[in-house]
Amino acid sequence: SILITISGVLFMTGKPTYEELEQRIQALQSQVADTGETKKALQDSERKYKTLVQNIPGMIYRGYPDCSSEVVSGSGKICGYTAEELNSLEGKWLDLIHPDDKQEVFAQSQVLLEQHKDLIQIYRIQTKDGRIRFVEDHKRSVFSEKGELVGIDGIVFDITERKQTEEGLRESEKK
Repeated sequence: SILITISGVLFMTGKPTYEELEQRIQALQSQVADTGETKKALQDSERKYKTLVQNIPGMIYRGYPDCSSEVVSGSGKICGYTAEELNSLEGKWLDLIHPDDKQEVFAQSQVLLEQHKDLIQIYRIQTKDGRIRFVEDHKRSVFSEKGELVGIDGIVFDITERKQTEEGLRESEKK
């Protein structure tokens, strides 16, 4: 019989000898060991990614061309809704934008739909418990190699305290 290796896989033709079977078993064991190491490396990488994402002090999301969005993490800190709640709500994140700010947010965001750009927007949202919060939304449009809009990736930070401090300073300066 003849041993043939294709893409790292060992094949046998004809009736194998004992030595050929032993080589095949060793090759399979090596592949299984490699798979185990690869699986462990993948799990380690996934654990690092999850830890990183969970510890960012903002809400990470992807907006899609159909105006839907997928919240990845951090929404509870920003608006009181979990990612699962926001991802299952009918209107999702866009409905939380304060009505007085919504038109400007949409108008400014149009450039992201047409070309690869970065944009930072400051606007108000209404949280799950009804409070009004200021947020700073850092977003970037993502296009495919064919030039089609894939989505808008972003991270939203709560800047309410900063805005309150700025307002306090302005009031103090007026006095």
